[in-house]
Amino acid sequence: MASLVEFSGNNPIYYRKNISLGGMNMKEYFLVKEVIDEWDPIGLLGMGCPDDEYDPEIKDIVKRLSNSNSVDVLTKEIQEVFIKWFGEHLSTRDCLSAAQKILVRMS
Repeated sequence: MASLVEFSGNNPIYYRKNISLGGMNMKEYFLVKEVIDEWDPIGLLGMGCPDDEYDPEIKDIVKRLSNSNSVDVLTKEIQEVFIKWFGEHLSTRDCLSAAQKILVRMS
């Protein structure tokens, strides 16, 4: 399979189509990572934290994608992930926006 290259800002992201990482589809992982990192819901990347700061949360969201059959369900899943990992209750509006972006980029 050919490698795919996308860019997040000026940083190249390399992945192979349909190859999993620990049971996780890498394409889905990078799509979710791009949305969450752009959003920076806790403000950690803006404070200079490492680029992988949200990786546990991103992996958790990707694992929940198969159960998220609607934007409303994915919105709640995103909220639950950030409550679990940070104890932060993010607004439904912000999580809805992230969920919509994830689902649009996946289609």
